[in-house]
Amino acid sequence: MKYILNHLNNTPVYIAVSFEAGGMFQPINKYGISHLTEHILANSTQNTQYTIGAQTESRFLSFFTQILDPSSIKIEEAITNLHKIIYCPTLSNTKLENEIMAIKNELANFSYDYPNTNQVILHDNLFIGKDPMKDNEIISGNINNPAANLSIKDVKLFLEKYLKNPYQIIVTGGFNPDKIKLLIEKNFDIKSIQSKSKIIRKYLPKKTTTIFDSSKNSNITETYYGIGWATRNIINKEITALLIAFRAIADPDNKLYKELRNEHNLIYHFNSDNSYADNQLNLSLHTSFSGNNYKKITDIIMNFISTESLMKSAIENHLRLELSSSLSLIDGSKTTYSNQYFFSRFDLTIEEYLNHIKILSPDEIIEIFNRHINTNNATILVS
Repeated sequence: MKYILNHLNNTPVYIAVSFEAGGMFQPINKYGISHLTEHILANSTQNTQYTIGAQTESRFLSFFTQILDPSSIKIEEAITNLHKIIYCPTLSNTKLENEIMAIKNELANFSYDYPNTNQVILHDNLFIGKDPMKDNEIISGNINNPAANLSIKDVKLFLEKYLKNPYQIIVTGGFNPDKIKLLIEKNFDIKSIQSKSKIIRKYLPKKTTTIFDSSKNSNITETYYGIGWATRNIINKEITALLIAFRAIADPDNKLYKELRNEHNLIYHFNSDNSYADNQLNLSLHTSFSGNNYKKITDIIMNFISTESLMKSAIENHLRLELSSSLSLIDGSKTTYSNQYFFSRFDLTIEEYLNHIKILSPDEIIEIFNRHINTNNATILVS
């Protein structure tokens, strides 16, 4: 376990448990086992009042739940239920068949999951620089026949090998830190950390690429727009600098946000992920709008990130926000505004991130940003 974060009192409690059991840990001839295991476990929640969410990605298989009423009894029940579905799941051939069918339906509806699908496609393209469905095949198995030839025995072996010890557990919200720590230690074996991930992807876009997603078979009233960059072989300090820069670009207090919001009625968001392959970092901005003026939107964004005075002002403002909004960790150390939402994304500890933002100057952040992010290596998705 890495961190337990304590937010404000009397706020909803969010619990996330992550295992290094994602797509890259599957045996080559067992593609889809991670996703199938997630489905089987997440749907073993009968007789519980808590909705358990789950997600399978390239590195992590994660489970999470939220308790709106942050009372000690309900938090204890939720943690107990998370333990139950992970370590005491209902396994049967009937459930296996039902969840394989659920994955088939999920994939059949993939192209209609608008606009989330487009964000996935953009990041997959940044991630592998190839067919966006390639990573989905690794996660789900053959997309036309997902989880083919997988058995309950395969699921049991996968559980035994990869879901014994959590890689990371995060609890945020209003709770008693001492009680939460005891509950976590009672329900989860947090002594060992699983092995580091192996490198499985080495692809990057070489030049500006515009991807038109033509998978939609229904009328779409809004246009999805995403613009992103991928960079690799960077040290953790540079990762921190780029995260700060992109958060500054997406900050509602900057000139870019106000221009797009006031003149084009757009609200855009920042997204990031890390492939763990040679420290490859994917960063993107995404929004949706009516019409076809994506070229104008691109020009506005590119002009902002290419103007040092605008970037410096935005970075200075966001850096102040990061430094002034620290939160206390159970061990007495501090975390930051941005990191309270992180789990499972980066091999970058919260303490390390905070130390970086204390020493990084706006000028150094801009220098790192300009070195890795420019107008010639962007990937744009319009659909």
